[in-house]
Amino acid sequence: VLLMRVMGVYGLALASSISLIFNYLYLLRKLHLKKRIGLGGVFFKSFAKTITASLIMGLTVEFLIAVFGRLNYGPLSVVSVSLATGVIVYIFASFALKNDSASILKSVIMKRRQ
Repeated sequence: VLLMRVMGVYGLALASSISLIFNYLYLLRKLHLKKRIGLGGVFFKSFAKTITASLIMGLTVEFLIAVFGRLNYGPLSVVSVSLATGVIVYIFASFALKNDSASILKSVIMKRRQ
């Protein structure tokens, strides 16, 4: 909220993202102390794959927003197409990177089909 005056809406999104990361790390640390989950190489490898898939998705969505902005489409159209494309790109990037969350998603989908 403090960055909103300086950076506008982008500052609010940035502040929320930073807060989310710190909250995630704090809760992960507490969980590790309580349950002794493994925070070794497997965790950080999966985390890096998730970040990479997120970056690919973010760059794709930013590109789409720039293209749609030049073509003078309405805001609802831009948000709808960006959202759908972002979800699809993230899923494909997760599968391409062989992320653990992608295999979990695949197993859930396969269970529902049966």
